[in-house]
Amino acid sequence: HWGRLFGAAVSISATGRRTVAMLCASQDIIAARAVIMTAAAARPLTADDRELARIVPEKIEAFSRAGSAASAVLLGQGAAWIRYGQDVTHLMLRGRPPTARETAGLHGRWIGLMVGSVEAGARLASVMLAPLQRQVGINARRLASRPSP
Repeated sequence: HWGRLFGAAVSISATGRRTVAMLCASQDIIAARAVIMTAAAARPLTADDRELARIVPEKIEAFSRAGSAASAVLLGQGAAWIRYGQDVTHLMLRGRPPTARETAGLHGRWIGLMVGSVEAGARLASVMLAPLQRQVGINARRLASRPSP
């Protein structure tokens, strides 16, 4: 279990680094789009309508993908906990105390679920970040290739 926990910690750390990189790139995107919006306000007939029209739909798509990915992780982990709860309930309804073997097995599964929850948390952060990071990368490359005003 310790190896799995260490792996989750490494994943969380990597996700943190990716988040910082994405936020730094986002600043450049915001600055570039601020210039585009300022130009559009000053000269509406020559505005970059194509770039301006991307702003909201790309966010909706990226956050929708992030939400879908998060749902998959959460549903998977929730299902594992429900199965565990069903097994505990079944054990309690037998009309006798659990044996040492049954208790040890249940405890082992509980530890596995706890470690799995930490792993799911790490995976959750990573899968939620991926669509956002992808869109930021696309925008950063496209806007960096634009000629300066």
